[in-house]
Amino acid sequence: MTTAPRSPSRGSTTITRTAVLALPAGAVRDRYRQELLAELYGLSEREQARHALGVLSRVLVLRAAVTRGGDTKEEKMRRPLRCLLGRHAYRSVSTEDGSRYRRCSRCGHDHPGATSSGAGSMMNPGF
Repeated sequence: MTTAPRSPSRGSTTITRTAVLALPAGAVRDRYRQELLAELYGLSEREQARHALGVLSRVLVLRAAVTRGGDTKEEKMRRPLRCLLGRHAYRSVSTEDGSRYRRCSRCGHDHPGATSSGAGSMMNPGF
């Protein structure tokens, strides 16, 4: 005996609809609202609440992805907490032409300071 899919709870529906308001108005918002509400069907109330809160917590990331378009995988990765706090793990790396600079080994952030060699670098401006 099969049962009909469970309808979404009012709370989960409200949370999801509210979260989607952060998306750009128009077809994009309508599409995501329909998709995210459809995902609630068939879930238990607890699973619906978890899903709706997950949507709410990640809607700004979704908005950024929708408005920016095709980002590379590196741009989508989350930065480690240490890097967010400004505690980068800088390592010396080389460019193809042999110039050296410092880059964080965790998040890829380039050190704002001077490079160490190469014509036109800050330490050797070529004057």
